[in-house]
Amino acid sequence: MSGAWLPGIARIAAAGPEAPVAPGPVPPRMAPSPRPPAFAPPASAASPAPSPTASAAGLLGPLVLLFAMPLLAGCDGWPESQPPPPPRPAPEGSVARGTAALRAALAPPGPPVDGSLRRLGADRYAIFCAACHGAAGRGDGVVVARGHPPIPPLPADPARSMAAIAENRGGSHPFADRLSPRERWAVARHVEALRPEAAP
Repeated sequence: MSGAWLPGIARIAAAGPEAPVAPGPVPPRMAPSPRPPAFAPPASAASPAPSPTASAAGLLGPLVLLFAMPLLAGCDGWPESQPPPPPRPAPEGSVARGTAALRAALAPPGPPVDGSLRRLGADRYAIFCAACHGAAGRGDGVVVARGHPPIPPLPADPARSMAAIAENRGGSHPFADRLSPRERWAVARHVEALRPEAAP
């Protein structure tokens, strides 16, 4: 308790409970202490004033973009580029690379007929041919059972089979791009074995 109140309390105790109470001295009010600022950056962290050169550089970018926008918009009106000229024709008598080897592989009589070739032919025939021509080559495949027009039986001549595989004969699909020369000969030899009664 502050010492300024002690004389007043002594007078009240001496006068008794009925005596009027004289006001004592009022203690002086303490001035509130100043609040520190929320954030006071150190003197070293204060950013320096921008130089005139930096201010000019900051304004140069938007000005360049403003003047370049009409030029960029005009790019849509440029004429289209002309198409390149067609390739020059191949010299007379030239052939594509690999043509000679392909012709030699397709030339009769083809590779030797052995067990490996017959197994390959049976596998490729089941994949590419049986759906239309049937398992025995009689033209009774599943597509005929589902409404396809009748398909004639396959001939046993390997040369005709090779031609039918390479070209679109009788409405069949060519498989020259799906079967290698050896696979074509394998299918032809498999058909030859399937249709011995149709051999010439």
